[in-house]
Amino acid sequence: MAIQQAPRTEGPKTSERKARQRGPILPGWLLSIIAILAVAVAVAGVTGGNSGSKKAAFIPATVAVAHYATLPVYAAPGGALTHQLMNPDPANYNQPQVLLVLRNAGAWLQVSLPISPNGQTGWVKTSEVTLSQNDYRVDILRSLHQLRVYRSNVLQKAYPIAVGTADTPTPGGTYFIKVLLKPPNPAGAYGPYAYGLSGYSSVLTNFDGGNGVIGIHGTDQPQVIGHDASHGCIRLTDADVTDLHDRFDLKLGTPVRILA
Repeated sequence: MAIQQAPRTEGPKTSERKARQRGPILPGWLLSIIAILAVAVAVAGVTGGNSGSKKAAFIPATVAVAHYATLPVYAAPGGALTHQLMNPDPANYNQPQVLLVLRNAGAWLQVSLPISPNGQTGWVKTSEVTLSQNDYRVDILRSLHQLRVYRSNVLQKAYPIAVGTADTPTPGGTYFIKVLLKPPNPAGAYGPYAYGLSGYSSVLTNFDGGNGVIGIHGTDQPQVIGHDASHGCIRLTDADVTDLHDRFDLKLGTPVRILA
């Protein structure tokens, strides 16, 4: 196949071509203003243009694990004794007593307590626990029916979920993972993995032999994912809760924020 060339056309005269290359001629006063503005923009970029643009430094969560068979909890540093937490915890399948640290005051730590009603805090002695750092966080977005996993404040993955109904809502607040279980029947109502949280239902004081604790687990009813369908727990498909477990290996003490 022969390729035909397009016919050549006569170009502009040399003087016209040079004029077009030079562009429009601007008056001197306008050129001076443009130069001043260019300098001002450059100075602003160096001195203050980046002000407020830096992200806040990431602070990992601090997790406390009890040393001894009991962990005393006080109302304030050196204050009255309010609780004695068992370690390991018989109410949580004899798993270690783990707490999320809210404030480090040197010899004392303010911690979030895994007891009902939600939102209780207390103080423990730093010498009674071992501290570690946790880069992970889980966010539950109830209105979007989504569970999001973050590491160092960077989103890693999102999963579709089911949450509580209007009558048995999933309670908002900041909690932490306090237990990880492998249910005996991986195809049952709780799936292959179940994370017990430090939060409790606001309407149920007991459920299925338990005390109304909120959890994240699989389900034998995958059709409810994406809906308000549970008694307050967060449900994932069995495949997703397995992926959550295997991919991220979330530790006890990982913060879990339940948001609107």
